[in-house]
Amino acid sequence: MLDAMFVVHLDDYHGFIVEKRYPTTLSLNEKILNLVYTNHLKEGVSLESALSLGSLFFSRSDFSLSIESLELSDAEDFKIVSLMSKLHPEWMVCFVIGKEDNPETMRKEVTGMSRLILKLITSNPDDVNLEEILRNRSILPEPTEEQKLAEVFVTPSTSLLLERLQTQGVESAVKLSLWLKNEIQSDTVDIQEAVAPLLRSGIVKVEIIGKSRETVFLMKDIFCYRAPPAESLTNAQESHPEIIESYTDAIKTFFSPPPPDKGYNPTLPVDDPNSPIVEDREQIAKLLAHSLHYIVLECLRRGPLSIEELSEKTSLPRNVVQNSLWALESERVTMFFETDKVWALLTNPMIESFLPEYVLPLVSAKIIDKEINKEAATRYLELLENAWSEN
Repeated sequence: MLDAMFVVHLDDYHGFIVEKRYPTTLSLNEKILNLVYTNHLKEGVSLESALSLGSLFFSRSDFSLSIESLELSDAEDFKIVSLMSKLHPEWMVCFVIGKEDNPETMRKEVTGMSRLILKLITSNPDDVNLEEILRNRSILPEPTEEQKLAEVFVTPSTSLLLERLQTQGVESAVKLSLWLKNEIQSDTVDIQEAVAPLLRSGIVKVEIIGKSRETVFLMKDIFCYRAPPAESLTNAQESHPEIIESYTDAIKTFFSPPPPDKGYNPTLPVDDPNSPIVEDREQIAKLLAHSLHYIVLECLRRGPLSIEELSEKTSLPRNVVQNSLWALESERVTMFFETDKVWALLTNPMIESFLPEYVLPLVSAKIIDKEINKEAATRYLELLENAWSEN
């Protein structure tokens, strides 16, 4: 049972600041907060320290792809489950549970509520209502595969690594690290953090080839685009037939406007000056990676909904849903129908993965130039075959 909860901000000047608590009568002291925080620090060596300890970047025991850490602390009369995230390292979300409670049975609920609280408090603290979140058991689920792919384009150094691997196919971790440092003109770049989104999404795979030679393989490439909201339009014919004509016209105007406008054509090559892909890719990725916007987007993919319906389906406060809708509208993703007081998708941002067949001649050239050996090339082909044979 979750008896109470509180949110702590780690300030360099003031130390621990309890920004939110529920109930408001919950009494905490510096000793409790320090103990909870210290338990997170015991989790392992920092990534920065790990990089200075040896040449292996990804095979060390202290390298983790996990973004979140969940810890249990017994502090005075409290049994506290706390979560910290690499995305927001200056924040801690803490839950007071019963003395006999098993925290493992609460893991999914606690991590989901913590994600929601961290997202809200780092964007608009006024939207954080701990009592409401606890009462409704409102959560942010784990990122979907689509969101993991989108994360790549949100992190500049990660997208640079992807572009490099698109021209190489396979590269040693050491060479990749040196290339990235040179590309961004910095000796402090964290190759682990840069590659982590690629590993989490399955875009790359890292294996030791030969004698402790870590090799990075490009397993899949990704493509961002906007699709017409076909499912939403189909379902709107039954749920809101009165908006169909104007809804259809709006979609046609975006994708296939009358001449001389060219509309949106994602099939144009990226080097075509009329291609919308390059300039739009980053915005699409940001929208998909934003967990609150994504939840609202997912609901609207199935059909038009009012703010009240969206709030009920997502378990998000109404003002949070409204802010997401406005953000999506500003990027020409959603539109509002005043007659029915409903929101619908104008465009459906998507990101998909595909087999990078173009790497095959690259690998052949690398063997000829002795940049990689036959063992690495053979293993690369095996990995690609295993990954894509079921698709």
